[in-house]
Amino acid sequence: MRETMTPGRVNARRRGIAIPDCSKPQLMMFQPERVWQYQDQDGVHEMSEHDIIREMYPWWAKQMMKVGLPELISPENCIQDFVVVHWASVTKEE
Repeated sequence: MRETMTPGRVNARRRGIAIPDCSKPQLMMFQPERVWQYQDQDGVHEMSEHDIIREMYPWWAKQMMKVGLPELISPENCIQDFVVVHWASVTKEE
């Protein structure tokens, strides 16, 4: 199957930036692991940093590629975006 070249991928290649494999996020060990709480129309939810990376990173990294910002793709930035978008707050550090 041929790779689709989005503007983000083309620009990244031209600038010599390594394009991450979005299908297999590199899970990093966060010390200590924090648990984030947020609220939406379905109620109050809690997610650990590991869960945020596992569930959100593949989609988030692809979106970052689409907008041409591959240099900002990292697990830490994914978590930070999740926290900002969901107005999440730390409930506990394990």
